[in-house]
Amino acid sequence: VCGTSSKWSQIIGLAFFWVFLFVPFLTPFRPTLVSLFVAYTVVGLSYGLRIIQATLMQVAPELEESSRTTGATRGQTWRDTVIPIIRPGLVGAWSLIMIVFLREYATGVYLMGVGTEVVGTLMVSLLTSGSMDQIAALQWVQRNIATFGGDPANVTVFGESAGGIDTLILMASPMAKGLFAKAIVESGAGWAPPKTMAKAEAQGQRIAVKAGAAADATIEQLRALPVSSLANGNENDDFGPAVDGRLLTESVSQAFAAGHAANVPLVIGTNSYEASLMTSMKLSPAAVLGFTPASLRSAYGEESSDSAKAAAIFTDYFMGAPGRWVASKAAGPTYLYHFAYVLDMQRGEIPGAGHDTEIPFVFDSWSTLGAMGAGITLSENDKAMTRLVHSCWVAFARTGVPKCDGAAPWPLYLADSDTLMEFDVTPGPRIHFRKAQYDAQDAAVLPTLSLPK
Repeated sequence: VCGTSSKWSQIIGLAFFWVFLFVPFLTPFRPTLVSLFVAYTVVGLSYGLRIIQATLMQVAPELEESSRTTGATRGQTWRDTVIPIIRPGLVGAWSLIMIVFLREYATGVYLMGVGTEVVGTLMVSLLTSGSMDQIAALQWVQRNIATFGGDPANVTVFGESAGGIDTLILMASPMAKGLFAKAIVESGAGWAPPKTMAKAEAQGQRIAVKAGAAADATIEQLRALPVSSLANGNENDDFGPAVDGRLLTESVSQAFAAGHAANVPLVIGTNSYEASLMTSMKLSPAAVLGFTPASLRSAYGEESSDSAKAAAIFTDYFMGAPGRWVASKAAGPTYLYHFAYVLDMQRGEIPGAGHDTEIPFVFDSWSTLGAMGAGITLSENDKAMTRLVHSCWVAFARTGVPKCDGAAPWPLYLADSDTLMEFDVTPGPRIHFRKAQYDAQDAAVLPTLSLPK
């Protein structure tokens, strides 16, 4: 099960389940079951259930149109792509079936109308509502997956970007304990200061009033707000989850620091050029260097230009250093990676592996990319890297150990040995990868997270 991805290429639902097409009473629905298992949707579980119901009733076109108008983006519609990935024989004697919903949109804001005890208060939180839906989906899996031949004790959750953040939230949430056995976090950060309910509610009220609602608007009035009214100027709002005492009793960072996160095997890592996000986030190199303290900038003195320095700082601050820190604090066996592979046809033309570029390697899904894959020609090296990465992820989902075909063993991450697996032209373990830079990031950021002593 996978959560949302980033707001540029968003994986909003993923369900692993064993082959079930032999179940007699499901025979009439075989043509549509491949679209059935939606892990969650960002517009609430009720809508997710309508998707399942409508799928069984074979009314997908109506749902597709509904999905374009239910959420809020900056005046742009969503394009939904369903990619069923069926790999016969990958797991056990049958098939591992992964249903991936990709939702692409530009910079946007989701309005989650969540009522609190105070009528008229709106809490805006993309991840709180989404995480609750994911937990409901995982509970459903625990109750029902055995009926389809699956093993409720062998559920893997994973996500990329905001989906990685979702996965970390699930690991930190008391409500999700026991619902999954393994987790994978791809470019999912890991550092965030605690956010109070009061702050979330004030933020929600501010956005609602700006959209034209009264300060004491009812939930019905908030839900009636037009999409266009929500698409103006909320770039600086924090849509992360609040510490509400239920979903989260502490921030994700606090949970990992205190040893309270789920004790399950974990794969976590990042890409070499996460700074590809800077354009979408409208961050210039000068802006990044401007908010970076001098003590931290000094750790990047080897970079050849301000642009290169800003890109490296951004990549390490948002993804690289938090990923290593989470790996060092995780309670279960953990495997850290760094994905740096660039397709042969692109090597030398782009600065590194951009945000989310590992996904087709993970899923071995180059043939399903459609327009997104236009113009891509894979070399034999690219195909070999795809087989390698795919095998690591499948092995981990099956056994909890990422045994990679044709590569050196991927070692457990331990803070003392500080060894990760790098996926590059020559893949293999790397010791003390970017240690000076990550240590500098730790020193600058960790004191701001209100971590337990």
